[in-house]
Amino acid sequence: MTRPRPGQDGRPSSAARMPPPARLLWLLLLLPVGVSCAPGDAATRGLAGAPVADDSRALAPPAGRAAGVEALCWGGPPADRRLGALFADGRFAVYRPQAGPSPASVGLVAPDRGRQFTGLALSAADRAVSGDALGLVLWDTSEPIARPIDRLDCGPVGALAIEPIGPGDLLAGLEDGRLLRLRPDRDALGSPRDELRSSGRAPGIRALEFVDGGRSLLVFRTDGRVERRSRSLDLPSEPIGPAEAAAEARGGIVRVLGPRDDGPALEAIGPDGSPRWRFPLPADGVGLAAVLGGDGLVVACNGRVLLLRMPLDGSPLPSEVRGLPAEGSSRVAADPADPDGRRVALADAAGRLLVYDAEDLARSAAPIHPDNAADLAFRLDRRAYHPRPGRGSDGLASDRLASRIAEVRRRLDRGDPDGLLAAVRSLEDDPALDRDAAAEVATLSAAVGQRFSWADSAIRLPLASARETFALRGWRDREADLSLWSGSVLLPPFDGRDDPGDPLLLEEALAECRRAAEGYRASGPGLERQAKVAEAMASWGLLALGRRAEAQRAFAPVERWVAADPVLRQAPELDRIASALAVSRLDWEAADLASDRLLRRLSPPGTDREPMAREAALERVGVLAALGRWAEASRVLEPDRPDDPEWTLRRGTVRRLAGIDSAPVDPSPPDGPTDSPGTAAIAHLRGRLAVSRDDTRPAGVELLARASQAHRRAGRPDLATEADLERAEALERLGRIDEAIDLFARVARTLGPDPHRSRSRGASRPIAFATGRARRGLARCQLARGRPDHALGALEEAGLIFWFDRQGEALVRSSVLATGREGATASLRAEARRAAFVPPGLAGADTDAAAAVRRLELRLSAEHRELALADPTRPIDRSSIDLGPDEAVLVLASAGPESIVGFLLRPGRPTVSRILPARRSDLRRAARLWRAALGDSGRPTELEPSPSPAVLLSIAPEPDLPEPAPPPDDDRAPGRVLLDSALGPFLGDLGGVGQLTVIPDDALAAVPIDALATGADAPNLPAIRLAPSLAVLRRSRTLGRSDPEPGSSVVVSPAGDLVSALAVRSAYGADGRRVEVVAEPEGLPSRLIGAGGAPAVLHIRGPAALDPAATSSGSADLILDDDSSPEADPSAPRLTCSDVLGLDLRGAVVVLDLSHRPLPASCPPTAWRDLSSCWLAAGAGAVLISLWDLPADSSPAFVAELHRGLSRGLPPDQALAIARRALASRPETADPVHWAGIVLYDPGPPGR
Repeated sequence: MTRPRPGQDGRPSSAARMPPPARLLWLLLLLPVGVSCAPGDAATRGLAGAPVADDSRALAPPAGRAAGVEALCWGGPPADRRLGALFADGRFAVYRPQAGPSPASVGLVAPDRGRQFTGLALSAADRAVSGDALGLVLWDTSEPIARPIDRLDCGPVGALAIEPIGPGDLLAGLEDGRLLRLRPDRDALGSPRDELRSSGRAPGIRALEFVDGGRSLLVFRTDGRVERRSRSLDLPSEPIGPAEAAAEARGGIVRVLGPRDDGPALEAIGPDGSPRWRFPLPADGVGLAAVLGGDGLVVACNGRVLLLRMPLDGSPLPSEVRGLPAEGSSRVAADPADPDGRRVALADAAGRLLVYDAEDLARSAAPIHPDNAADLAFRLDRRAYHPRPGRGSDGLASDRLASRIAEVRRRLDRGDPDGLLAAVRSLEDDPALDRDAAAEVATLSAAVGQRFSWADSAIRLPLASARETFALRGWRDREADLSLWSGSVLLPPFDGRDDPGDPLLLEEALAECRRAAEGYRASGPGLERQAKVAEAMASWGLLALGRRAEAQRAFAPVERWVAADPVLRQAPELDRIASALAVSRLDWEAADLASDRLLRRLSPPGTDREPMAREAALERVGVLAALGRWAEASRVLEPDRPDDPEWTLRRGTVRRLAGIDSAPVDPSPPDGPTDSPGTAAIAHLRGRLAVSRDDTRPAGVELLARASQAHRRAGRPDLATEADLERAEALERLGRIDEAIDLFARVARTLGPDPHRSRSRGASRPIAFATGRARRGLARCQLARGRPDHALGALEEAGLIFWFDRQGEALVRSSVLATGREGATASLRAEARRAAFVPPGLAGADTDAAAAVRRLELRLSAEHRELALADPTRPIDRSSIDLGPDEAVLVLASAGPESIVGFLLRPGRPTVSRILPARRSDLRRAARLWRAALGDSGRPTELEPSPSPAVLLSIAPEPDLPEPAPPPDDDRAPGRVLLDSALGPFLGDLGGVGQLTVIPDDALAAVPIDALATGADAPNLPAIRLAPSLAVLRRSRTLGRSDPEPGSSVVVSPAGDLVSALAVRSAYGADGRRVEVVAEPEGLPSRLIGAGGAPAVLHIRGPAALDPAATSSGSADLILDDDSSPEADPSAPRLTCSDVLGLDLRGAVVVLDLSHRPLPASCPPTAWRDLSSCWLAAGAGAVLISLWDLPADSSPAFVAELHRGLSRGLPPDQALAIARRALASRPETADPVHWAGIVLYDPGPPGR
């Protein structure tokens, strides 16, 4: 036997014979004769009527003891081919398939060489080479018991392969990354002829595969990467990308992608590395073999075997083969010496091993049912007209009629429209038509109608008749198929071609989707995948309605389930939903991941996926633009599409912003028809570039006017609105203020109240993010004309609409902010709200009562759109605020990217407007420094501006008000800088003011301005309290607030913090009001809507999720969980802003003593302000909310002092002031971190 030198360098000494180990001979006393492993029906898949692959040669396991097959290989001369099988129990067997089922030779791993083989190759008809943990062993397989004759201890072996051309060298891939070439003879392995070492520490080699007729070698690394090398190993490697397995077909490489590479899927790449097609697999792929001369592929997956025919052009035609071994991980190996590529071996984890003729596999293959096909998961029409076994045309009395119906199905699958309508009409007139057949024909009629873009009613009418038949037959699954299909017709498509329609029809679609999910689950657990598709469609509809919080709650369990499902995990529609939801909650990190997955799943797109792939590219560009990654965005839009105006406009904008295109601006009108979409896009792009320069701006204005008209004629009002917005900003820069006001107002009217504005398009339509931008421009122009009331009216609308968008309830519950509860429907809505309130933990549930709430409130929101948002040029209605004689309101609002304007409102005096002396970025910096000085560093992005795809709307930045003079260098503390910047310009106008209500801008929303004004060095200021918005202030003053009923209770939800609960209880002492402690946080919603009535004071102590990525809605969530872990459990019950809007608090004082999580969190600075708005809109009289976690040693004392003042009947502002003074007067709690963190939002009249 060959003895290695010390160090196992792979160079052998003299050879010697290796006798077989005597201690193993007794294990192989007898070999089985004729033991057969029949294929059985493990992979039948319920394909009734499909032929079964039965022309096979079953091979027996060694000694009749079956074990899982881990690898297969072919070898030997063409006239005497041998098949090698490596078993999971430490054996290998060499078969001669044409001679019989029993193995010709069996080998066992020697005891001194480890317990398992790691590779097998057949170097001759009677010679085999195995790999193990020590190296290589040469075996004599001419006898029933294989005999080791030589070994080479070169280190752990990962894979072996024999060259199919030339002298038949042996390639050995080692686990240390080396690649050895040997030329074994009959008696010795010989020395390595070549050794390839990678620079550095290369990953190990797990598989080897020859392609290009044996001229190239694919090397599979243990880290998932694959590289192509020349046969001679002397040229640089070419990376292929990640793959579980790969084979050559049609002149390219087809690779199997695993779950970690966004699989399971097949992906074909050409010689230049460009992707050709992608096909999602119904299960994790394990093996791959090219058959039939490269015209077909056999794919071994977990639990099934597929056969794919390879057309000359386009994607493969997949089918599933019945009757094959498919238990667990299957293995496949085609014989490379077969000139026709027909001989293929298949094995599975149960030890079944068969040799097939690939032509027989092709004949026995049947189409993959839509239930198991990822690319058809959301082709709801195709699933509906393809019945499952035992459902539908299988039981038709007329074979002729069943054959005609099957032919129409096949033509629908092929997308062959010629004569399709006539064929269906002929079926409808067939005299053999009975009720069951009529239902099948009705589904085909609806499918034809959808292919020819018939009206929704023409598609849903035949579905309704077919559904009645299926209901009578008790076929709940088919009834669910039609319900889901019927509902999907009313929902916006995933390719972005149409916007959502009538909200009432969308509500009907949601009901259909939920009905379908119930039907699937009632049919059995095997249809859970289809139930999840129905729930995903429901979340898509909720998003289209603007009900973002509900959409997220409905989609979250689907997303968790899909992560473990190989079929749905590959459906691009789920990534489309995930991306749109992430954008809706401004979670750009999640949107980045989802949009990237979506684009890769659709690259390259099939013919029928082209519209969706286009939408995926635009979605990806919008996300990348929000993140400022222009170079990457330009690569997404690299192809030129001159006939697509939106693509052309985005591509030119991105390339200019990325610095790729830097040619001089051409301000001349483009050639071509003026109403052509391509000409409109070129004119728009030239105008966009021209208005970004001072010298070409007038010409650019004319080009944008021309582009706007052309876009409208071409049916693209969204692009026309973009052109109008850019033109309005250019007119503002040119000083043509009146024209700019008219144009800004037109854009604002288009964007603000539009109920059909698509929310499901995510970031692909950036104009949807420009509502505030248009109104800011209008405010700047009104200020330039000296009309501050008109400017404030525009900014108020901008804030109101932005709040609606953040809450995701623009058409439903959030309308209570701007409208009252009075009217004929008030009592109906109040009762419906109570019945429809779903306690947290039942996310995604929907009832008839909830639908009634929305129907009743649709009328209310329509009135709101007509009255509150009808005219963006109207001045603010100061009389509706109802200020007292010593009151004033200071509104701080952004009028541009950096400028903040203050508006001071006093009764009987004109509105005073001034630009703050600090820019937004300066205020954010000062706020961060002030928080850091308190020992609370805040959150990394808490005070940063939120990204937005609106940067795609122009080359020139958004205009802004003149920058104030830089402040003199001084040593003022950050808190004093904040106070002087916000209130300093108005100190001279506050004479005689006893109560100042401040409505902070986003940059100041996370700063306790009222606490800053109580410092020793603060200027002489009136009492200050906060209000979240003018809309809330007006509603409170106009409608008034209910006072709590006498004897109302004090409800405390301590979330496990018993110290806080005791502090509250002790503050009230022997007071007649009863202090209720809700021990279980999950019971809080039931208490608030129960018979106990609204409390006088509601104190909630518990965690809050403020990071959009960690919340269910993108807004702040209260987590009803007493778990003290720093990370929020996504499945924990929550109270979202949408849930809060369903309450009726009747003037209760709400104390939100929050512990902010996760730590550290990123959150918008408006999170606390929006959370307060929700509680105030739900009827709370005042909201006290903590901006940071109060120190544990002072929090109980602060809570006790606060409630002691409330127990004496003091207004919330006075109770808060007393608590602050009490803690500030004590040396141990004098630092503001102990008492400044809780702020008061109280828009009501003073002295309540």
